[in-house]
Amino acid sequence: MRINSYSQQLNKNRFQSSKNNTIGQQSNIAFKANWSKIAMEKSTDALAFGFGKLASLKQTQNLVNWLKNKNYQEHLAAFVGCTLSGFYMLDTARSKTIEKDQKMPLIMNQGVVCALSTVGGYTVNHYLNKKLNGLTETFHISQIQDKELQKEFIKCKENYSYIKTFKEKAQTNPEWKPIFTNVETKFEFNNEVKNYIKEELKRNPTDIEAKEFLEKIKSVKPTATKDKADIIKEMFMQAKEKSQSLKTAHNRIMMNNAITNLAKTLKSQGKPYLTNMMNGFKTAKALMVFALLYRFVGPVFATPIANQFSAKIENNKKNNKIA
Repeated sequence: MRINSYSQQLNKNRFQSSKNNTIGQQSNIAFKANWSKIAMEKSTDALAFGFGKLASLKQTQNLVNWLKNKNYQEHLAAFVGCTLSGFYMLDTARSKTIEKDQKMPLIMNQGVVCALSTVGGYTVNHYLNKKLNGLTETFHISQIQDKELQKEFIKCKENYSYIKTFKEKAQTNPEWKPIFTNVETKFEFNNEVKNYIKEELKRNPTDIEAKEFLEKIKSVKPTATKDKADIIKEMFMQAKEKSQSLKTAHNRIMMNNAITNLAKTLKSQGKPYLTNMMNGFKTAKALMVFALLYRFVGPVFATPIANQFSAKIENNKKNNKIA
């Protein structure tokens, strides 16, 4: 009986102790959860404040404005590729499991692959940008869901001069009018315009005005009151009145600017699909080119070159030791 009584008391004490431990654990968990929640909220607020302040800086806004017309996707891909290659080379140099005489060939291989892939990536991507301009425009137009609007852009694609007729139609259509807001003032002479002029010169090689314009802009220098880009833009606007190639290039840019305006208008209405598809197409192309070169093409061509370099280095070391 005493054993039973003792057992019951022992079980009761164990139950009470277990209960107290459970309550203590729950309170600890609750405290940790509350602490984590508070820390997360404070860190989120701090990050939001920091990024907000950073975004409001004039330097940041200037950087965004500078990047908006730049092909930053390829620069980002090249930066990531070079950074990863640098870490691989550093890891190889510090490795204790790789034989000392094998480190240099591996480091050389990684360095040559990185260099050739980066140069090749820029070269191929720029080449594709020139060759795929028409395909890019067609893809953008195909993503427009308004069929009537899409038909108008298809007419522009078939004949770039139709953009003027389209613009006149849009002035009487409240839904289309925003597409052409500031479309003329947004025009900037850049490499894209230059590529369009060169494409037109292939179709119209007798356009002397266009050829002379491309030669003149090579020697343009900024003045005390005007930037180089502004001077070239003024020259372009004057020369295009006498050159069919320049007119076509200008109309083509107007069409692309109108598509960009349409994407921005749709995005402001909560329909970002066109903007996402345009950015996605450009980014996917650049990443695909650099990924293929870094992962497959570069190593195939770079490995024999790296082996030759490393072999020469090893031979020079042996000769120096003998001497």
